[in-house]
Formats: sequence, C-alpha cells, structure tokens
Amino acid sequence: MKNTRYMEKNKMVRRGIKALYRELGPVEAQRFISMTGSAKIDSVKKHREWQDTQEPEKLLKKVAALHDAHQVENRINKKT
Repeated sequence: MKNTRYMEKNKMVRRGIKALYRELGPVEAQRFISMTGSAKIDSVKKHREWQDTQEPEKLLKKVAALHDAHQVENRINKKT
C-alpha cells in the first residue's frame, strides 16, 4: 500500500483558487466562492426551522429508537 501525503492546507487553498480563476475567470470564481458559503448557512437555517416544528418528546423517542436499532444491528454484525 502506498503512503499518501497531503499538501498543506494553505497550499491546497491557493492552488484551488488559482484553478477557479483560471477556469472560470475572476467574476465567476468570486461568485462560486460566495455560493459555497451561503449553501452551508442555508442548510443550518433549514435544519433549525425543521427542529422548530418537532415536538421534543417525540423527537427524543425517535432518536432513542434509532439508537437502539443501531445497537442491535452492530451486535448482529459482530456475530457474523
């Protein structure tokens, strides 16, 4: 197996931005960069809005049931 070496984060960001500018041009590159940040914020906002529609007790019961089912599945998988 080959060892993988990752480039430093700063170098990766610089190269990525250069590639965006080269392929999209300055206007579209800036537009792309700003889009990716707003998508993350939108998903958090949507999740919080969804949470506001949930009844805490029902939600906790659903989470507990999923957790229990996951624990059972893990036990079954360990036996096989």
